[in-house]
Amino acid sequence: MNLLAKFQAFTQREKLLLAGVGIAVLITGFVYVSPLFLTEQTTSSQVQTLPSAAKQVIAVELPVKTDLPASSVKNPFLIPPQYQVRKEIPPAASGSNATAGPPAQKPVNAIPVLSGIIASGSTKMAILELGGNSDTVGVGSTLGGYTVASITDSQVVLNGPEGRQVLNIGR
Repeated sequence: MNLLAKFQAFTQREKLLLAGVGIAVLITGFVYVSPLFLTEQTTSSQVQTLPSAAKQVIAVELPVKTDLPASSVKNPFLIPPQYQVRKEIPPAASGSNATAGPPAQKPVNAIPVLSGIIASGSTKMAILELGGNSDTVGVGSTLGGYTVASITDSQVVLNGPEGRQVLNIGR
C-alpha cells in the first residue's frame, strides 16, 4: 500500500488534524530558524554598507533585571483564601507585653473544623481539627467536649457545650 492510498483512507477530521500538526511544525521551525538567519543576514549587510570610519564596534552593557519584587511573583502552591482553614492564634504569654496591638482574646469554646470525610462502604469517618491538632473520629466519638452525632457525605453533626453544630468541609 503506497503513501497516497494510506492518506486517502483517512477521514476528513484526521486529514485536518494532520494538516494542523504540519502547519504547527512549520511555524515552529520558522520561529527557531528565522532569528538566526535574519541576524546573520542583517549584520553582514550592515557591515558591508557602512563607511570605513563607522566600522568601530561600540560595546554597551545593558542592565539585566533578574530580581523581581515579591509582590509581582505568584506562588502556584498557595492555597486560595476561600479554601484556607482559619486557625485561632493563642494569646501571648501573660508575662510579656512586647506586642504593640490590643491584647488577644481567648477563644470561648472553640468549635472543631471539618477537614475531610473518609467513606468505605457504610463506614464513615471525619477528620476534625481542633486547636491545631487533627483527629479522625467516627459516630459516637468525642473531641474537645463535642460528641459526633452523625456523618454524611458532606457534613458532620456534633453535640457539645454550645448545642448542636453542623460542620461543612472547610468551614
